[in-house]
Amino acid sequence: MRRALLCLVICPVFAAACATSSVKRFSESPRTVRVPGTGVYSWDEEHGWTQPDRGVWGAPDQVRAESFRAFEGGNYADALAGFLALQDMGPMAVGADSSTGVTDSSTGGSDLNFYTAECYFQLGNYEQALEHYQVVYRKDFPAQTLLDQALHRVFTIGMAYLRSEVPCDFLGIIRYSCPNYGIEILASPNDGLITEYPVVSFADEALIEIAKHYYETKEYPEAVPLYDRVASDHESEWADLAEYQAAKATFQQVRGVDYDQRTIQEADRRFKQYTENHRRGDHTDKAREMVRKISEMEGAKNLRIAKFYLRESQPEACELYLRRVLVQHPNSTAAREAREIQKQLDRTKRGS
Repeated sequence: MRRALLCLVICPVFAAACATSSVKRFSESPRTVRVPGTGVYSWDEEHGWTQPDRGVWGAPDQVRAESFRAFEGGNYADALAGFLALQDMGPMAVGADSSTGVTDSSTGGSDLNFYTAECYFQLGNYEQALEHYQVVYRKDFPAQTLLDQALHRVFTIGMAYLRSEVPCDFLGIIRYSCPNYGIEILASPNDGLITEYPVVSFADEALIEIAKHYYETKEYPEAVPLYDRVASDHESEWADLAEYQAAKATFQQVRGVDYDQRTIQEADRRFKQYTENHRRGDHTDKAREMVRKISEMEGAKNLRIAKFYLRESQPEACELYLRRVLVQHPNSTAAREAREIQKQLDRTKRGS
């Protein structure tokens, strides 16, 4: 008989007695306990809590049939115990006919990891589910339908972590939000899902969500290349949004018009490019408003410099910046004041 992980696995009330195999049983404790993913533990006075040997499961064909019956009935804990038992029995037990050795992928075999992962997923154990799903598309060779389902499940798990819909936990005690773990699952440079499978149908949605996370956490430089990647696929349903958001994320990096001239010019270029590419886009009006806002900022900056040179009695330098306002930002608020200053300079020239 295999010893249980004793009562620490089964029930906290036994923790104090875990030092020996003769664990005292309280009168209200059950005589059998099922632990998902591990199996059934039974109590007897001589051995305490123990788990049946593998042979108690029965023949592999019987275990396989019972496991899939439980799976189809939604009894995922029972199905999981059977699938794990099959894996413990070795290669010949996970789907191979006992007489021919040919794997039957319809009842297990190379698909066993998928169904094990499905049980973990349905039971809410995303960590274990992820581990088995990844085996499916990295090592197994399942039917295309199951491969597609495994990829989509990993996408679902990654998105759940990214959106903080499920927490990570530390030692099973501290639970915390971990969106970066979702990013790692989806887009790690080495083994992220869409790194390995860049053409899956949900790749753009994953990239958009990751970029959105970076944008909302003000990590704008990280967001821009992801938006650009989606926008480059003009057939993508996310292309319109991605191109606009890339311009916004660029603009958000501007600390001030006097400090980030290149950045504000790049943002201006991106917003203008968006309005040209999407004359009737979902965000065209907002992009045009951003172009006007940048024009106001640039116009005000150049007018401020022009006034400085005017105070310093350098009319030629003043006129240079006035022309920048009038030529580059003719519809800005600064342009109206620039015209008045230019008229004053013209009258001064004529009077002299």
